[in-house]
Amino acid sequence: MNRTVFIITTYGSKDENTETLDFITWALSKETESFLKKYDLSPLPYVMGKVYYDEKKGKGRAIRDALDELKQKHLESGDDIFVYMDGNQIEFGDSLEMVKMIMEGVSPFVAACRINGMGIDVPRGISERFENFLLSHAHGVPWLPDAQCGCWAFRGDYLDEIISTFQSNEFEIELELMNFFLGKRILPAYVGMDVGDPENTGFLRKHSEIKIIALSNWLKIAKEELIRLAKEFQQACGMNLPLEYVALFGDTRIYGGDAPSRPMANARWDVVCSCSGNCQNEAKSFEYHPCNGKPPIA
Repeated sequence: MNRTVFIITTYGSKDENTETLDFITWALSKETESFLKKYDLSPLPYVMGKVYYDEKKGKGRAIRDALDELKQKHLESGDDIFVYMDGNQIEFGDSLEMVKMIMEGVSPFVAACRINGMGIDVPRGISERFENFLLSHAHGVPWLPDAQCGCWAFRGDYLDEIISTFQSNEFEIELELMNFFLGKRILPAYVGMDVGDPENTGFLRKHSEIKIIALSNWLKIAKEELIRLAKEFQQACGMNLPLEYVALFGDTRIYGGDAPSRPMANARWDVVCSCSGNCQNEAKSFEYHPCNGKPPIA
């Protein structure tokens, strides 16, 4: 029997994480039993909690270590499904929707789309949308509705390559995951999620700095192209990027080489989203949105 691996972030001590794992194991057995039986899957919960941060590991490094540990200790089949979720914000029902999409062949990669606010404040929300736009631009796909919710799932036959190639140590891990699948011409399916109050988490320079430097190098976008794309983005969506964020474009670690040829945007993208189009509510000021049926940016 193949397994659905639930990697769940909690925020307690090591002892509290053990208690949380016991609870989650019980909850999964009750809440997912009939669903997983339908697909001949069994649950494997794994708590990735505050203990990693006590060891001075950032989110990206912690997730990579968790995936490697799971592979070494538990897993034998490439047909397992991996789900990463925040234990304080994501409902099991949403994660099961991701499993369903993978098992039914919608896409081997499923991402969350925040449908009721971004779960973050306005400056960070605008910056994240621009980072999502950079991915869309580089890979020639319409604007991604979300790429950084921190809840995703993928089919296990990609596990070895992810473990061996990923380098993220912090919050850029979600962008690296999206870049990985878009590079394989695999578009994500989306599950709409309400993650709560949009004022919970604010703009932090240290996180944005790591992300924009990583993106510029992965996608080979130099300072001049970043500035041009920022103007295009701001004109299209009617939102100004925070000045503190734009100042990061001058960092010496930003990609400094020649721009590669870019693929043309697809004429259309049949996005599959469990929220039936309502995810456009999280970005009402976007003229172009994959779930509202409008054409991509030229």
